[in-house]
Amino acid sequence: MLKFIESQDTTLTTRKRQKSAFSSLAKHVWLLTGESQDERAYKIIQATKLSADKAGGKERTKQPMSPKDAQRMIDLEKTPRDMALIALLLTTGIRRAEATTLLWTDVNFDRGVLAVRHGKGDKAREIPVTDGTLDKLREWQMAQPAGYTHVFTMLKRNGQPGADTPLTGTDIYRAWVKYAEALGLDSKPHDARRTLITEVIRRVDVRSAQAVAGHARAETTLGYAQGVEVDELRKKLKLSYG
Repeated sequence: MLKFIESQDTTLTTRKRQKSAFSSLAKHVWLLTGESQDERAYKIIQATKLSADKAGGKERTKQPMSPKDAQRMIDLEKTPRDMALIALLLTTGIRRAEATTLLWTDVNFDRGVLAVRHGKGDKAREIPVTDGTLDKLREWQMAQPAGYTHVFTMLKRNGQPGADTPLTGTDIYRAWVKYAEALGLDSKPHDARRTLITEVIRRVDVRSAQAVAGHARAETTLGYAQGVEVDELRKKLKLSYG
């Protein structure tokens, strides 16, 4: 196992993910068989240390975007769907998986609030949405055929709305990277989340940032969110982009 992992030109982070996968598989086998040799194999994998000296590839710096670059991403010419998608990712910090499951009933245009009904750990939360992003969402909804339920749906080759079928996480990843590369940025969709959380911490407070992000643990956003009212937060939150 160790030889296989270290034979590849991958980063240490990737290798750790591979080790974790091997470990999970070995544990599953052990629990199924109950054999001591399978238990030993699992424990050996668990105890294996991966050296950064032997890792290849290039680790990508995981940093939030600057407000200037975030605004460039938002302003870049795109289809109405992608205008709404990129703006929503950057101004709400929702995860890709959360974006794929959004329904129009989750968008409260009157309150300016987005409901994430099944976040990580199946936890629900509400997030304030900027006026600029709401405008882009309205424009995209008007472009869709009447009666569509999913917010982010597929496009035809001519850029027109396709069926009422939600995008996948891979679809969102590819769209983000395409626009980032067009601006000369080395950026992935999760950077939008980092950017929003950083902005909320700077302009509001850490607890509000955790509430918006839907983090389960306090250390994730340097604090613990308790009782943050989304309507009050929307009044306070003024981003420097979007």
